[in-house]
Amino acid sequence: MNQSGCYDVNGINDAQEFNETKHAMKVIGMTDDEQSEVFRLVASVLHVGNIEFKAGGKGAEIDNQKIVEIAASLLKVTPQNLSKVNFSNNLKI
Repeated sequence: MNQSGCYDVNGINDAQEFNETKHAMKVIGMTDDEQSEVFRLVASVLHVGNIEFKAGGKGAEIDNQKIVEIAASLLKVTPQNLSKVNFSNNLKI
């Protein structure tokens, strides 16, 4: 969504949709804690999608470290580990 520049859609009420989603999650038996975990995971994925790269010494480097820090916090890992695991080019055969 960040890259498309589209934040609002005519005829869509985000607050109402969110409340309906939470209600549906409750109907299927999800606790408030389980719902929070789902929303935390979704938020982390959306933040990872906003990470930008720039040319660096050995290829690409992360251009916006703050986004990595936010995503790492949501995933309950260190920013260094998130960067190492998700953004390094290691191919083992």
